[in-house]
Amino acid sequence: ENAGYLCRLTDVTGVEVADEGGNLHNLLLALTESNINVDYVYLSFNRDSGKPIMVFHTEDIMEVRSCLKSRGYTVL
Repeated sequence: ENAGYLCRLTDVTGVEVADEGGNLHNLLLALTESNINVDYVYLSFNRDSGKPIMVFHTEDIMEVRSCLKSRGYTVL
């Protein structure tokens, strides 16, 4: 702020997925079936496991965690 930048912390959810085609589609389909909207998504990378991490923002993180864990996803 002192340097003139606006900063804001936002909670997001990270989900580790296999590096295979269709994984983003399957992840978003699981959320759609639970009536959960995604505001934005971006990709990161777990250097330890070598797997991609889909990072996304939603209104209710706890609902998302519960939904994805019940479907076998690794939520970080």
